[in-house]
Amino acid sequence: MAADWVANIIETPYLILPVLVYLWGKAKFPNIKWNKVAAGALLSFGGKTLQTLVLSLGPYLGNVWMIWPVGLISLLATVSTVVGLLIMGIFILVGAISTWKSTA
Repeated sequence: MAADWVANIIETPYLILPVLVYLWGKAKFPNIKWNKVAAGALLSFGGKTLQTLVLSLGPYLGNVWMIWPVGLISLLATVSTVVGLLIMGIFILVGAISTWKSTA
């Protein structure tokens, strides 16, 4: 049970993002547009929430009429998570490259 909690915290970027913002500020790196990175974190959080909804609707998949809505929700969850991670990765990578160029 405790391992599940630790794994969930580590694999969720929206919980790690505030730590990253704090450490980035302490290192005095150039500013990143954190509001855009936060949008990616919110998309990722929304994807995780939708995945939890899909898991909770699992027992109702025996009904034929529930297959399409649950499949659509699952697809939206996957797309939301991937797009959120992509947004966060791009903006942090751009910030890191600008830091690298400014020191070179």
